[in-house]
Amino acid sequence: MYLGIDIDKRQLDRYAAEEHRKACIYVQADVVQLPLGWLGFPFDVAVCIDGIEHLGKADALNLLSKMERWAKKVIVVTPDAFFTNSHNDVTGEEWKAQYQLHKSLITEDEFVDMGYDVRVKQPEVLGFNCMMYVKES
Repeated sequence: MYLGIDIDKRQLDRYAAEEHRKACIYVQADVVQLPLGWLGFPFDVAVCIDGIEHLGKADALNLLSKMERWAKKVIVVTPDAFFTNSHNDVTGEEWKAQYQLHKSLITEDEFVDMGYDVRVKQPEVLGFNCMMYVKES
């Protein structure tokens, strides 16, 4: 089973419309507010792609802690540099702005200190590298 969680319903609708994502169950929720035991069972893998940087630092660290308890393996993809986004994203869609702003950065050293391995460091694009961190219990 695949479960997708996003705070923004428009993003969920966009994901659900993509043919290769139809096997996923989508839930509109703020992952920061989800109680630790809300699922009732563990997942094999929890993945956060381009999301952690949109949370404040304390919320981002809290989410990582929850993900580590929800799943046997945690994969996080995030930029390796802090940058602010403009009010409108590159598509010019203002509705995304409230969720697109970057609020924090967890550095590579911080991920390593928390027990994550650096698995992928994509070449610099737009002034930053795209990083993939993995932690297995």
